[in-house]
Amino acid sequence: MSLRYYMRNATTSAFVDITDRCRTYQLDVTQKAEEGAVGISSLIIDDPDGDLDVGGWRVFYIYETEAEVATQTCIYVGHSQPERQIIRGPYRTGAARQWRVQLSDVNNMLYRRILIGADNDRPIETDIARVQWVISTQETEVIGNTSMVTGGSPETMDANDYLGQETFAVYNDAAQQSGKNFFLTHDGSSGPYPFGDYSMYYDLAGGSNYTSSHRLTNDLSAVGSNTFAVTLEPVEFTIDSSRVASGIFVPYQESYVLVRNATTAANFTTRDLNMPAINVNTKPVALQRANRYLADASTEEHRATLQFHTSRAKVNAIREGMRVPVKMTHWPEPYRSEFTWMRVLSRTVTDVSEQDDMTYLHTIDVSRSTTLVTASCTGLTSSQTFTELGGSGSTPSVSTLGNVLYLRPGITYPDVVTPGHQGAWHFPEFGAGVDYAGDCSQNRLRVLVVGDGTLTVQTVTYSASARNLVARLVHADSGAPTGYVVDETQYQATGTTFTFTVSTHNGVNCTHWVEVTDLGDICGGKWGFTASVWTAS
Repeated sequence: MSLRYYMRNATTSAFVDITDRCRTYQLDVTQKAEEGAVGISSLIIDDPDGDLDVGGWRVFYIYETEAEVATQTCIYVGHSQPERQIIRGPYRTGAARQWRVQLSDVNNMLYRRILIGADNDRPIETDIARVQWVISTQETEVIGNTSMVTGGSPETMDANDYLGQETFAVYNDAAQQSGKNFFLTHDGSSGPYPFGDYSMYYDLAGGSNYTSSHRLTNDLSAVGSNTFAVTLEPVEFTIDSSRVASGIFVPYQESYVLVRNATTAANFTTRDLNMPAINVNTKPVALQRANRYLADASTEEHRATLQFHTSRAKVNAIREGMRVPVKMTHWPEPYRSEFTWMRVLSRTVTDVSEQDDMTYLHTIDVSRSTTLVTASCTGLTSSQTFTELGGSGSTPSVSTLGNVLYLRPGITYPDVVTPGHQGAWHFPEFGAGVDYAGDCSQNRLRVLVVGDGTLTVQTVTYSASARNLVARLVHADSGAPTGYVVDETQYQATGTTFTFTVSTHNGVNCTHWVEVTDLGDICGGKWGFTASVWTAS
């Protein structure tokens, strides 16, 4: 028998092969891949001699030994729930019995551990850094494979203390800020457990990470070795507007923010959603989260339930969490004309036949937003160093013009920056590689870039008299109440370097700028700027 069942012993760490106790055609297991959701399944285990003990919270593995990829033979990993039932089943006499066991898929491990380490009080950092941190803690030591934790499209998160919260809270907090999906799945490679590693997925649902090499269709002319035929029933295609909203209200620890989108109201309806953010502490981060929600809420979602058969060899060709191309001749465009990427959010595998091509029936839920957001910015700023406008007493470099601005509020901004100008800007001192601005004059230094990357701004102390500065990473957003959104705020004294991770928010906001000014708490001197370094990603 190529289908194998394993159970961790009720009292030891050893694994027991229970294949001969699990009847043919009874496999029916579900695994989820959507924001940490847990799939629930049921398994009946024969115990004709009454000598088997099934414990709670025990690991169960189900394998197909004939799977074509030797390191991807695992169909299911889960844990027995605390309650198990002993039933007679088909037996009528003696000690003979059956066990009815409810199984929770591997995602249940996201909820098991409470964070108590000394490093739970996290600083301001990106969502990627925060997820990488929680994976490194002893509470999540079971995760052996992090190849699907992406470093792309980082979003700034507030400092927060997660002491006493479940590890799930960290993943969910990061996902709410960034719009990414997360789940646990199984990797067939060797690892700390006898039957392989657990893998963490953390990435945008519309991204290219974790892609199947197979396709699904009801167009029989397209069915082939890597394209499975979708069964006639059930094929349920749903156009879902339940998440659509024209306004997002985000209460956070200090206050609240409210953002609205007039275009969504015109296209659909006027509707506000309340989206609390208990781990958000500052207005800039709350605004970023609200605008992220607002972008998602401007589109409908397409969901579908599909069924298809595979052989034993192809059982794991399309797994929960994978991105898969789908073409259906009776669906709306673009699915009718071409194969279109959708993400598998759930997979149920059932063994139904001994016929090779029809051994396993797969029931999957797939999803796609009506508008998948991808990076589409043009005119990207290349990696370079922007010098001070004084240009060491000469004309500044061409690359600096238009990227570095000296501004003072309340005065019309000139179209062309003129080195040496000593009028409204209050930047009277140029040369020697540093430009100085008078303090307490509301002077602004602004550095503009287009694209994703890292931007640093080097400040200088004037005559050994330090000034306190504030720097903000900002992007324009017509849907925000102010017309712009502050992504991140940093406070440092002169003589230090401000460093910002710049994200286009998946191509939605291409242009960002860092604005630096003094706090005005010390007057009678200057603060300086020498260079800004842009490293495009």
